[in-house]
Order: sequence, then structure tokens, then C-alpha cells
Amino acid sequence: MTQKARVLRHDDARLQSVIPGKFEFKHLHGQGCSVALYKMRSAADLPTQLNCHEEEVTIMLSGECKLHIDGEDIILRAGDTILIPSFKEHLGEFLTDEVVLVSVFVPRREEFGPEGDQAPRLSFLGD
Repeated sequence: MTQKARVLRHDDARLQSVIPGKFEFKHLHGQGCSVALYKMRSAADLPTQLNCHEEEVTIMLSGECKLHIDGEDIILRAGDTILIPSFKEHLGEFLTDEVVLVSVFVPRREEFGPEGDQAPRLSFLGD
């Protein structure tokens, strides 16, 4: 299957509201990966969940967070990039009022659902 190049713009007004006023999300699927843009506000009120999946690369675009992984706390700031190995449980704690980040997942995160104008199916939000 041949795909066209696409751009995921972080200033795009078409981010999907997952939790109104707190969590917006948009994603693209490639043949073997998924790319997700997250914009979160007032993060202390977001549900918490340990994440555990295959490889993830996260790039902080703005804000600051603390990532809990393997018994270690890692501070990430705008411009930082982290590679999270496969199946390492991790949990983020946001240290600023707004955090914007991009994550790349290999392989694809099918649970995000199809691209388009619908909110993704994220497990920590329940079914």
C-alpha cells in the first residue's frame, strides 16, 4: 500500500477534544508506526495510568513533565526527546499548566482508532 506524505501540525485547530478543556489529541498512522500529538492542560485532573506498549519516542514541544520509568524520575522540557524501550511501564506527571508533545510508536497503535474527526479510543478513559 502506498501512502502520501502528511503533516501533523501542532497549531492545527482540528485537534480532537478527548477531555474538554484538558486533553486534545490527533494522530496519523503509517504502515508500521503511529504518530500522535498530545496537548494537555490542567493535567492534575487527568486520569493516571501506567502505560506499557512497544517502543515509543516522545518529543516535548512545550511545557515540562516528569516521567516515572524503571524506578527513575526523568524531567523532560521543551526540546527534549526520550526513547522509551518496549514494554517499560511509564507514567507522566505534568509540571506546567500546558504540555504539548509528539509521540511516535512502533508498531502502529491500532487502539487509537482510525484517523479523522473522532476522538481516539484510549484505554485510560474507559470504554
